[in-house]
Amino acid sequence: MFKYSFFIAKIMESKSLVMTIKELMDDGKDPLIEMYDTAGKSIVKEMMDFFEIKYDGDCLDFFYMPNRGLGYESPYEKCKARRKKEVSDLLQRLGHGIFV
Repeated sequence: MFKYSFFIAKIMESKSLVMTIKELMDDGKDPLIEMYDTAGKSIVKEMMDFFEIKYDGDCLDFFYMPNRGLGYESPYEKCKARRKKEVSDLLQRLGHGIFV
């Protein structure tokens, strides 16, 4: 049972990600533009630097998916609530190997 709970949790996270992106698109918003509007260029740059990626669209999974280090809220929810510093702090902690 335990080994399946991990997969169930991953499926639920993916479902949450898909629902968030679907809701944005239903409202006529582009998820990538919404990421820049809520987080700002500096947070997106931090995400790109942390994940060592060149295309900003590759940050969407991290940005819209709930994260344990943010109290099971997504960086999107934190930025929308004007708590960008928490997202920035999380990226810095992860960069130093601190996962919680």
